[in-house]
Amino acid sequence: MGYSLIKDIFTGIWALDYDAAIGFAPQVSQILEGHELNHGEHELEAYALPLSGGDKREMRMAPQNSVAVIPFEDVLYKKDMESGPDGLMTKAMQIEEAAEMPNIVGIMLKIDSPGGSADGPQLIQQSITKAKDKTSKPIMAYVCGEACSAAYWIASQADEIYANSVLDRIGSIGTMATFVDVKPYLEAQGYNVIEEYATRSTNKNGAIRQAMQGDTEKLRTEELDPINQQFISAVQEKRPNILNGDTVFSGEKFYASTAFQNNLIDGLNDMEGMIERIRSAAQEAGVMMPEPANNNQNATNMEFAAIAALLGVESFYTDAQGRYTFTQGQLNTINEQLSTLNTEKATLQGQLEEYKQANEAYEAEREQILNCFDEAPDDLAKTVEQRVEESEKYRSMDGASKTAVPKAKDEVEPDTTAIDDLPHNKEADQVL
Repeated sequence: MGYSLIKDIFTGIWALDYDAAIGFAPQVSQILEGHELNHGEHELEAYALPLSGGDKREMRMAPQNSVAVIPFEDVLYKKDMESGPDGLMTKAMQIEEAAEMPNIVGIMLKIDSPGGSADGPQLIQQSITKAKDKTSKPIMAYVCGEACSAAYWIASQADEIYANSVLDRIGSIGTMATFVDVKPYLEAQGYNVIEEYATRSTNKNGAIRQAMQGDTEKLRTEELDPINQQFISAVQEKRPNILNGDTVFSGEKFYASTAFQNNLIDGLNDMEGMIERIRSAAQEAGVMMPEPANNNQNATNMEFAAIAALLGVESFYTDAQGRYTFTQGQLNTINEQLSTLNTEKATLQGQLEEYKQANEAYEAEREQILNCFDEAPDDLAKTVEQRVEESEKYRSMDGASKTAVPKAKDEVEPDTTAIDDLPHNKEADQVL
């Protein structure tokens, strides 16, 4: 289990409904006994639902005109849980990714949570703001059980909020802190806990130290109140028409019917109704591809398979005149890809020019070598002629040839070694 989770549970500041906070007691016991937390069955990851119907899809693999569903269930933690749900940091990234995907035309925040860590909702708030700066895709919250405290903070940032049932619980706009004094437990286990501070660290952990001694004033005014005010301001900015503010912002939670009367939500709906509401909002925003006329949907579009793969869609729609249309997001994707290809093309052209220059240098060197071979026979012929001339010269010199003299019957043939050893005779012998 991560250090950050243990720290949050034992000393964290929470935007959490009280019932859920009390429910932490068994989890604290599990942690102290060294067990992993059991997160139960939840929708752990984001997915997409096609507006045309069908099963869940991975967001990038969903067909054109799909809705991204980002689940917020159980207690919300800032960071991812081991073998558990994604943390709010990851969910914030999922919202921004969905806003940029050309096949996604709307985002649903599917909520069933009592709240969670107080430093997480701002991440979702920021991601929704970034998404809205880039696209007009609708972002709607759908409550299926409860949206309390930090979970309502998140829901309030959506364009609209709907509950599934009149028994859903909404609100609990407030902030709290939990502290667990583990010293007695550790001492019971045989540990001697020693705590000491530097001479000048008189205010180190001051709020917590005073709270442990029963004085919570510093903790409330310096830590809880600023966060709580940020929470309230975020809600008021997105839903300025909330009624009965003194009660609503005191931490009270309401059934969906009362929440509707106080303008905390915009009504009741089921999943099918939510999909249709997002479809309508997407059409109004101009981010949805036109519906096929007379089922004029190209199911395969094999001639445009490369474009379909680039955009992550299975097919394209055409209008009544058979013309293909694209969303702004799709055009942006195509434009970015073409820009990348142009950059790669320029790089390849540069490399090709370098290759041509290297090839020209190679051809020039090769020509020189071939010319050397072509000139070699002429040079060799000249050398032979010179040797023949020199040989004729040497032949005309004294001693170049032997004089035939009749020999007596018993005359011994003279020794010609001295003549043969003459320098010009030796050189003539080498030539011949």
